[in-house]
Amino acid sequence: RFQIHLDGTHTHHLTQSSAHKWMSSINDVVDGFLTRMTTSASRFHLWAKDRPLPEEILKEERTLIDNILGKDSSKGVSLVKTWGRCQTIIGKGNYGTVRLIASQDPCIPSTRLYAVKEFRKRRSESIQSYVRRLTPEYVTALHLHHPHVVQVFDLLPLNDKSLLYCQVMEYCDGSDLFHQISQIPSGLVAEEANCYFRQLISGVAYLHTMGVTHRDIKPENLLFTSKGCLKITDFGSSFCFRPKENARWVEYSRGLVGSEPYMAPEIFVEKEYDPRPIDIWSCAIVYMVMRTGSYIWYVAKKEDDECYSRYLRFQQRENAKARERLQRRAKLGRWDVLESLEDGPKGLIYHMLNTDPSKRMTSQQVLKDSWLESIECCQ
Repeated sequence: RFQIHLDGTHTHHLTQSSAHKWMSSINDVVDGFLTRMTTSASRFHLWAKDRPLPEEILKEERTLIDNILGKDSSKGVSLVKTWGRCQTIIGKGNYGTVRLIASQDPCIPSTRLYAVKEFRKRRSESIQSYVRRLTPEYVTALHLHHPHVVQVFDLLPLNDKSLLYCQVMEYCDGSDLFHQISQIPSGLVAEEANCYFRQLISGVAYLHTMGVTHRDIKPENLLFTSKGCLKITDFGSSFCFRPKENARWVEYSRGLVGSEPYMAPEIFVEKEYDPRPIDIWSCAIVYMVMRTGSYIWYVAKKEDDECYSRYLRFQQRENAKARERLQRRAKLGRWDVLESLEDGPKGLIYHMLNTDPSKRMTSQQVLKDSWLESIECCQ
């Protein structure tokens, strides 16, 4: 899975998780069984065969979505016509299912694999609400082009009559970071975690230069190729803090967004906040999870998490008059949640986990950190 060579370089050999392979095998068996069934009354609804919508409602929905995306509704494009039929399930989530599709690439004389993420309309959901949930992620991701960001290619209906919209994306054949960490309870070796961390920071720094914050950085949203190239995915929670190109002002975001163990403390207490520092905080937590195999706290709220409360007491030591006394107490009380780290990453992670977002390092500052620049990165 990870190999360090005598010259100090390394290589990754990653594969999809066994759960994905098992799910794919079961899906193939079930699909084959259902195909052999001849009576329509006993057939289940397949992924590609949703219940039909009334024609006027379907037309209204298609027109509304196409207008937002700048597409011509009269052309009648669909996933099946443009990219082909999907088969293998490679993931599932609250949003729906992700499947694999093999499509002919017009640029090269061979087929290419893509991932297709479904967006299924909820039963009680209005067309307007569905469109608001469907289009922002695609519109944001479509304009992002970076080695460490999953490329998005298209958003279109499954077929002429389906209420299901599908987003076609780059396929990553090496599973996700959550799977990699779950295989090693004690955490990844330092060289492997460092390589992934540098790639992650590169991707996040690019997003910030494009005026986009992810707001849900976590291992489940970090995919890999089989050669260990990390790619950020799932922009459903993303936020454009610079709505206009070259704008000098930053638009603040609102509300509770993200996954609790990775959420910055200001999210819980501020009505509005700069979304860029929360990505930096999340990246630091991801690094600690990679190194330790566990969370350093469950939620960054002093009153709800004793581990985070100890961390706050440790950070306050820098401004205390009785610094030496507090340092001794910190060591005895194990307030330093980063004590297992080497000096290089420890100093950087502390700055990324500054509880004051105005003093937290920016993505560009993290990129220029001397320890980060010294990391042997294979990508």
